[in-house]
Amino acid sequence: MGYINLHTHDEYSNLTMKDSTNRLPLMIEYVSQLGQKGFAICNHEFIGNHVKASSYVSQMKASGKIPQDFKVILGNEIYMIDKQDMETKLKNKESIKFYHFILLAKDEIGHQQLQELSSRAWSHAFTYRGLERRPTFYEDIEEVIDSNPGHIIASTACLGGYLANKIVNGETNSARGFIDWCFDVFGVDNFFLEMQPHKQEYDEEGNPIISEQEIVNKWIYNSGLPAIITTDAHYLTEADREVHKAYLKSDEDEETYSSGGRETDSFYATTYFMTED
Repeated sequence: MGYINLHTHDEYSNLTMKDSTNRLPLMIEYVSQLGQKGFAICNHEFIGNHVKASSYVSQMKASGKIPQDFKVILGNEIYMIDKQDMETKLKNKESIKFYHFILLAKDEIGHQQLQELSSRAWSHAFTYRGLERRPTFYEDIEEVIDSNPGHIIASTACLGGYLANKIVNGETNSARGFIDWCFDVFGVDNFFLEMQPHKQEYDEEGNPIISEQEIVNKWIYNSGLPAIITTDAHYLTEADREVHKAYLKSDEDEETYSSGGRETDSFYATTYFMTED
Protein backbone atom coordinates (compact mmCIF):
# COMPACT_ATOMS: atom_id res chain seq x y z
CA MET A 1 0.00 0.00 0.00
CA GLY A 2 2.89 2.39 0.65
CA TYR A 3 3.27 5.25 3.09
CA ILE A 4 0.27 6.69 4.94
CA ASN A 5 0.57 9.51 7.47
CA LEU A 6 -1.06 8.30 10.71
CA HIS A 7 -0.85 11.57 12.65
CA THR A 8 -2.32 14.76 11.16
CA HIS A 9 -4.39 17.75 12.26
CA ASP A 10 -7.08 19.82 10.53
CA GLU A 11 -8.93 23.04 11.43
CA TYR A 12 -10.78 21.34 14.29
CA SER A 13 -7.51 21.03 16.19
CA ASN A 14 -7.79 24.74 16.97
CA LEU A 15 -10.57 24.29 19.52
CA THR A 16 -8.46 25.11 22.59
CA MET A 17 -5.57 27.04 21.04
CA LYS A 18 -4.15 27.89 17.62
CA ASP A 19 -2.63 24.69 16.25
CA SER A 20 -3.20 23.89 12.57
CA THR A 21 -3.67 25.76 9.29
CA ASN A 22 -4.82 22.63 7.46
CA ARG A 23 -8.31 22.43 5.97
CA LEU A 24 -9.80 18.99 5.55
CA PRO A 25 -10.95 19.10 1.88
CA LEU A 26 -7.54 20.44 0.78
CA MET A 27 -5.79 17.78 2.86
CA ILE A 28 -7.76 15.01 1.16
CA GLU A 29 -7.10 16.36 -2.32
CA TYR A 30 -3.40 17.09 -1.73
CA VAL A 31 -2.61 13.74 -0.13
CA SER A 32 -4.31 12.01 -3.06
CA GLN A 33 -2.15 14.04 -5.46
CA LEU A 34 0.92 12.76 -3.60
CA GLY A 35 -0.15 9.28 -4.66
CA GLN A 36 -0.95 8.19 -1.10
CA LYS A 37 -4.08 6.18 -0.30
CA GLY A 38 -5.14 8.08 2.80
CA PHE A 39 -4.18 9.53 6.16
CA ALA A 40 -5.42 9.61 9.75
CA ILE A 41 -6.91 12.71 11.39
CA CYS A 42 -6.07 12.99 15.09
CA ASN A 43 -7.18 16.35 16.45
CA HIS A 44 -6.56 17.27 20.07
CA GLU A 45 -9.36 15.54 21.96
CA PHE A 46 -11.97 16.28 19.34
CA ILE A 47 -13.76 13.80 17.09
CA GLY A 48 -16.77 15.97 16.17
CA ASN A 49 -15.55 16.35 12.58
CA HIS A 50 -15.48 12.62 11.79
CA VAL A 51 -18.88 12.58 10.09
CA LYS A 52 -17.87 15.61 8.01
CA ALA A 53 -14.59 13.92 7.07
CA SER A 54 -16.38 10.80 5.86
CA SER A 55 -18.86 12.96 3.92
CA TYR A 56 -16.05 14.87 2.20
CA VAL A 57 -14.41 11.62 1.12
CA SER A 58 -17.69 10.29 -0.32
CA GLN A 59 -18.35 13.54 -2.20
CA MET A 60 -14.85 13.71 -3.65
CA LYS A 61 -14.97 10.08 -4.76
CA ALA A 62 -18.33 10.68 -6.44
CA SER A 63 -16.90 13.68 -8.33
CA GLY A 64 -13.79 11.75 -9.37
CA LYS A 65 -11.37 14.01 -7.44
CA ILE A 66 -9.85 11.12 -5.47
CA PRO A 67 -9.55 7.36 -6.07
CA GLN A 68 -12.27 5.03 -4.83
CA ASP A 69 -9.87 3.29 -2.44
CA PHE A 70 -8.82 6.53 -0.68
CA LYS A 71 -9.50 6.50 3.05
CA VAL A 72 -9.45 8.95 5.94
CA ILE A 73 -8.76 6.99 9.12
CA LEU A 74 -10.69 8.37 12.08
CA GLY A 75 -8.62 8.98 15.19
CA ASN A 76 -8.06 11.14 18.23
CA GLU A 77 -5.01 12.61 19.97
CA ILE A 78 -5.88 12.26 23.63
CA TYR A 79 -4.26 13.64 26.78
CA MET A 80 -3.48 10.62 28.92
CA ILE A 81 -2.77 10.93 32.62
CA ASP A 82 -3.00 9.00 35.89
CA LYS A 83 -6.09 10.24 37.72
CA GLN A 84 -4.70 9.91 41.25
CA ASP A 85 -1.41 11.55 40.30
CA MET A 86 -3.27 14.46 38.65
CA GLU A 87 -5.53 15.01 41.66
CA THR A 88 -2.58 14.92 44.05
CA LYS A 89 -0.62 17.47 42.04
CA LEU A 90 -3.66 19.72 41.73
CA LYS A 91 -4.11 19.61 45.48
CA ASN A 92 -0.43 20.38 46.10
CA LYS A 93 -0.36 23.02 43.32
CA GLU A 94 2.37 21.13 41.48
CA SER A 95 3.00 21.18 37.72
CA ILE A 96 1.02 18.63 35.68
CA LYS A 97 1.92 17.08 32.33
CA PHE A 98 -0.90 15.97 30.06
CA TYR A 99 0.75 13.38 27.82
CA HIS A 100 -0.25 13.05 24.17
CA PHE A 101 -1.33 9.65 22.82
CA ILE A 102 -2.87 8.53 19.51
CA LEU A 103 -5.94 6.31 19.09
CA LEU A 104 -7.14 5.16 15.63
CA ALA A 105 -10.40 3.32 14.96
CA LYS A 106 -9.99 0.07 13.01
CA ASP A 107 -13.74 -0.48 12.57
CA GLU A 108 -17.17 0.65 13.78
CA ILE A 109 -16.67 -0.89 17.23
CA GLY A 110 -13.36 0.95 17.52
CA HIS A 111 -15.07 4.20 16.64
CA GLN A 112 -17.69 3.59 19.31
CA GLN A 113 -14.84 3.13 21.77
CA LEU A 114 -13.33 6.43 20.60
CA GLN A 115 -16.69 8.10 21.24
CA GLU A 116 -16.93 6.63 24.73
CA LEU A 117 -13.39 7.67 25.67
CA SER A 118 -13.89 11.17 24.24
CA SER A 119 -17.16 11.58 26.16
CA ARG A 120 -15.38 10.61 29.36
CA ALA A 121 -12.53 13.03 28.65
CA TRP A 122 -14.97 15.92 28.11
CA SER A 123 -16.77 15.00 31.34
CA HIS A 124 -13.41 15.40 33.13
CA ALA A 125 -12.77 18.84 31.57
CA PHE A 126 -11.40 21.64 33.72
CA THR A 127 -9.35 24.80 33.24
CA TYR A 128 -5.67 24.55 34.13
CA ARG A 129 -3.26 27.44 33.63
CA GLY A 130 -5.63 29.25 31.30
CA LEU A 131 -6.41 26.29 29.02
CA GLU A 132 -9.29 23.84 29.06
CA ARG A 133 -7.92 20.38 29.76
CA ARG A 134 -9.81 17.24 28.77
CA PRO A 135 -7.85 14.33 30.29
CA THR A 136 -8.28 10.64 29.60
CA PHE A 137 -7.39 8.50 32.58
CA TYR A 138 -5.58 5.18 32.35
CA GLU A 139 -8.54 3.53 34.04
CA ASP A 140 -10.86 4.86 31.29
CA ILE A 141 -8.73 3.20 28.64
CA GLU A 142 -8.54 -0.06 30.56
CA GLU A 143 -12.31 -0.16 31.10
CA VAL A 144 -13.29 0.72 27.53
CA ILE A 145 -10.62 -1.15 25.55
CA ASP A 146 -10.16 -4.21 27.77
CA SER A 147 -13.87 -5.00 27.60
CA ASN A 148 -13.60 -5.57 23.83
CA PRO A 149 -10.00 -5.36 22.57
CA GLY A 150 -8.71 -5.42 19.01
CA HIS A 151 -10.67 -2.52 17.52
CA ILE A 152 -8.25 0.36 18.25
CA ILE A 153 -4.71 0.97 17.04
CA ALA A 154 -2.63 3.10 19.40
CA SER A 155 0.68 4.92 19.01
CA THR A 156 2.91 6.87 21.34
CA ALA A 157 2.46 10.26 19.60
CA CYS A 158 4.97 13.11 19.43
CA LEU A 159 7.53 14.59 21.82
CA GLY A 160 4.53 15.53 23.97
CA GLY A 161 3.89 11.84 24.65
CA TYR A 162 4.77 9.90 27.79
CA LEU A 163 7.20 7.56 26.05
CA ALA A 164 9.18 10.36 24.40
CA ASN A 165 9.33 12.25 27.69
CA LYS A 166 10.77 9.25 29.52
CA ILE A 167 13.27 8.47 26.74
CA VAL A 168 14.58 12.05 26.66
CA ASN A 169 14.92 12.06 30.45
CA GLY A 170 16.75 8.73 30.45
CA GLU A 171 14.00 6.97 32.43
CA THR A 172 14.32 3.65 30.63
CA ASN A 173 12.44 1.56 33.19
CA SER A 174 9.43 3.87 33.07
CA ALA A 175 9.52 3.81 29.26
CA ARG A 176 9.55 0.02 29.10
CA GLY A 177 6.88 -0.28 31.79
CA PHE A 178 4.62 2.00 29.75
CA ILE A 179 5.23 -0.05 26.60
CA ASP A 180 4.33 -3.26 28.46
CA TRP A 181 1.09 -1.67 29.66
CA CYS A 182 0.20 -0.60 26.11
CA PHE A 183 0.85 -4.08 24.72
CA ASP A 184 -1.32 -5.57 27.47
CA VAL A 185 -4.22 -3.19 26.79
CA PHE A 186 -4.16 -2.86 23.00
CA GLY A 187 -2.49 -6.11 21.98
CA VAL A 188 0.84 -6.74 20.27
CA ASP A 189 -0.64 -6.16 16.81
CA ASN A 190 -2.34 -2.87 17.68
CA PHE A 191 0.33 -0.76 19.39
CA PHE A 192 3.21 1.11 17.74
CA LEU A 193 6.02 3.45 18.76
CA GLU A 194 5.88 6.69 16.79
CA MET A 195 8.91 8.14 15.00
CA GLN A 196 8.97 11.55 13.31
CA PRO A 197 11.43 13.44 11.11
CA HIS A 198 13.48 16.31 12.49
CA LYS A 199 15.38 19.19 10.95
CA GLN A 200 19.10 19.06 11.62
CA GLU A 201 20.35 22.18 13.41
CA TYR A 202 23.91 23.32 14.17
CA ASP A 203 25.64 25.33 16.86
CA GLU A 204 27.68 28.49 16.23
CA GLU A 205 30.78 26.39 15.45
CA GLY A 206 28.95 24.31 12.87
CA ASN A 207 28.62 21.19 15.00
CA PRO A 208 25.37 19.22 14.67
CA ILE A 209 22.97 19.59 17.58
CA ILE A 210 21.36 16.35 18.74
CA SER A 211 17.65 17.06 18.99
CA GLU A 212 15.17 15.41 21.34
CA GLN A 213 13.42 13.87 18.33
CA GLU A 214 16.68 12.29 17.19
CA ILE A 215 17.18 10.80 20.66
CA VAL A 216 13.66 9.35 20.61
CA ASN A 217 14.00 8.02 17.05
CA LYS A 218 17.26 6.23 17.80
CA TRP A 219 15.89 4.70 21.00
CA ILE A 220 12.81 3.40 19.18
CA TYR A 221 14.88 2.11 16.25
CA ASN A 222 17.29 0.29 18.56
CA SER A 223 14.43 -1.20 20.59
CA GLY A 224 13.37 -3.34 17.65
CA LEU A 225 9.73 -2.84 18.59
CA PRO A 226 6.94 -2.19 16.05
CA ALA A 227 7.10 1.43 14.88
CA ILE A 228 5.40 3.85 12.53
CA ILE A 229 6.75 7.00 10.85
CA THR A 230 4.55 10.10 10.74
CA THR A 231 5.00 13.85 10.27
CA ASP A 232 2.35 15.13 12.71
CA ALA A 233 1.14 17.39 9.89
CA HIS A 234 -0.08 20.80 11.10
CA TYR A 235 0.22 22.54 7.70
CA LEU A 236 -0.03 21.29 4.13
CA THR A 237 3.31 21.81 2.39
CA GLU A 238 6.82 22.91 3.31
CA ALA A 239 6.08 26.27 1.64
CA ASP A 240 3.27 26.87 4.16
CA ARG A 241 5.61 26.86 7.15
CA GLU A 242 5.85 30.64 7.50
CA VAL A 243 2.06 30.99 7.21
CA HIS A 244 1.61 28.43 9.99
CA LYS A 245 4.22 30.19 12.11
CA ALA A 246 2.47 33.54 11.70
CA TYR A 247 -0.87 31.95 12.54
CA LEU A 248 0.43 30.45 15.80
CA LYS A 249 1.86 33.81 16.83
CA SER A 250 -1.09 35.93 15.67
CA ASP A 251 -2.35 36.55 19.21
CA GLU A 252 1.00 37.90 20.38
CA ASP A 253 1.80 41.59 20.49
CA GLU A 254 4.66 42.90 18.37
CA GLU A 255 7.19 42.93 21.24
CA THR A 256 6.47 39.31 22.21
CA TYR A 257 6.57 38.19 18.58
CA SER A 258 9.94 39.82 17.86
CA SER A 259 11.48 38.39 21.04
CA GLY A 260 10.47 34.82 20.24
CA GLY A 261 7.17 34.22 21.98
CA ARG A 262 5.60 30.83 21.39
CA GLU A 263 8.10 28.24 20.14
CA THR A 264 7.34 27.48 16.51
CA ASP A 265 10.56 27.02 14.56
CA SER A 266 12.26 23.71 15.38
CA PHE A 267 9.19 22.05 16.90
CA TYR A 268 7.06 22.50 13.77
CA ALA A 269 9.85 22.48 11.16
CA THR A 270 8.82 19.12 9.64
CA THR A 271 5.12 18.96 10.50
CA TYR A 272 3.69 18.97 6.98
CA PHE A 273 2.60 16.34 4.45
CA MET A 274 5.59 14.73 2.77
CA THR A 275 6.09 12.37 -0.14
CA GLU A 276 7.07 8.81 0.71
CA ASP A 277 10.64 9.56 -0.40
